[in-house]
Amino acid sequence: MEKEPVSAENTTEVLIVGAGPTGLTMATLLRRWNISCRVIDIAEQQAHESRALGIQARTMEIFKNIGVVDKFLSSGQIADGIIAYLRGKKKIDVRFQDFGRDDTPFPYIFFLSQAETEKILADDLRSHGVEVERPLELLSFLQNKDQVIARVRGKNGKEENISCQFLVGCDGSHSRVRKELGLKFQGDAYPDDFIMADAKVNWSLPHDRLAIFLGKKSVGVFFPLHGPEVSRVLTIRNGAHSKAVADGTQETTSFPAALEEVESEFKKVTELEMSLSQPRWVTRFRVHHRAVDRYSQGRVFVAGDAAHIHSPIGAQGMNTGIQDAANLAWKLALVSKKAAANEILETYNSERWPVGQKLIGFTDRIFSFVSSENRLLIFIRNLVAPILIGAIVRSTKGRKMLFQFVSQLGIRYHESSVAKNRVTRRASRDFQENIPAGHRVPNVKLNKELELFDLLKGYQFQWLILTEKLPALSVRQAFEQEWNRSEKTEAWKTKIYWIVPSGQVAAETDDMVVVTETYEIFKRFGVTRLGAFLVRPDGYVGLRTDDLSLAFQ
Repeated sequence: MEKEPVSAENTTEVLIVGAGPTGLTMATLLRRWNISCRVIDIAEQQAHESRALGIQARTMEIFKNIGVVDKFLSSGQIADGIIAYLRGKKKIDVRFQDFGRDDTPFPYIFFLSQAETEKILADDLRSHGVEVERPLELLSFLQNKDQVIARVRGKNGKEENISCQFLVGCDGSHSRVRKELGLKFQGDAYPDDFIMADAKVNWSLPHDRLAIFLGKKSVGVFFPLHGPEVSRVLTIRNGAHSKAVADGTQETTSFPAALEEVESEFKKVTELEMSLSQPRWVTRFRVHHRAVDRYSQGRVFVAGDAAHIHSPIGAQGMNTGIQDAANLAWKLALVSKKAAANEILETYNSERWPVGQKLIGFTDRIFSFVSSENRLLIFIRNLVAPILIGAIVRSTKGRKMLFQFVSQLGIRYHESSVAKNRVTRRASRDFQENIPAGHRVPNVKLNKELELFDLLKGYQFQWLILTEKLPALSVRQAFEQEWNRSEKTEAWKTKIYWIVPSGQVAAETDDMVVVTETYEIFKRFGVTRLGAFLVRPDGYVGLRTDDLSLAFQ
């Protein structure tokens, strides 16, 4: 790659390539920091297919934070639970409400067409003054230590150079950005044929439950989407991939299928009386499990499917891409505002790359187990899996652990420059262990009207200072002035909340004093006397201390 970019006709702070859920989330989060951006996409129009469906709790929390979650909830379907069948016999029937998660407002899997997800995010982005530019193709880019120059081409063949501080590739498994960077995309293809349809499913089972079917030679999944009117059915046929898929490709590839074929295959695996009608999308595809060797190079980054692709089992892909965006956007904003050094951008790779690796490893093992053609593994799967899963869902601890992984609530980051623990020897063991830096901040009920997530909104930094006794107004003001004493920290857009138990409130209070009616938040955070948590825009603890003077070191 050349080192010296040529001049550009147009400039923007961040150029985002790809207008799927990851790219749209990246852009709308940047706009909340008043960062200029352009979003380009090679497609002439937004995709109408449903594609990714499942929206996990962690993603819903991001949507709540930026104020769009109600639009999602009014458009999609909450899955009420999971049913699992083995050779036509029901083995597992569990409701998500039995999972006992009280640290999130969304203790379930939510299903919505990707086309609808993109529409909601595009509308939100439009309200912040940005339209997706279509069709606009990225041809190439050059970068040096100061800028990136991207060469793009429109439908009429006209080309232009765009100058930007940063370029983010959210352009899917076929990513031009990844290929231009020369990143390794390591992994392999699954030898299985996925065949699916979004259609009306006529059967006796409920339309608001996720249903999994383990057959003799295949696996089937039913995804709730819009009640009885439209659902998704998917069948995985072991080792039966089509020869129409070119050998050696590194991308997810799809090709035509017929509704009758999907219905026939799904009937075989479910062993139930059912039929499909009114199809909206029918396709066959083959997928890979692959990941890049790193998520960035210089001023150019990759996110979402451009960085990692894996089995659709588990509904993790789109959610992981959205969390990539949530992790990176605020870091780009701080560097763009010169409120943080460039080194902070290295934490995007160090935090998100291990997440992608762990996810691919886990989904690969699970998928290989459930779809194996090995007779011994099939026997073990059919005999052991129902017993093991049944034991997990009957255990309160097991259900919580299962949901924690699937929902992405359990993702944690290591201690670093953006996840600091400054804990004194006086701190209790609970404070040291409960919610350290790099862990997600849980939701907690504060009083009859208020939950913690009602405070954590706007994709910005927030101080949560839990104190058994509210300091005097002068002390609180001194802390706030010290934190905001420089232009650098003002750019961090920080709110400061003082959380105190009822009965311990002095006469002089302000809007930033929050009274909690119970000690639940103190117990959850392990605080007895005082604990201060700087919550990052992506909902993770960036700094934790039990001594306010240590917040400024």
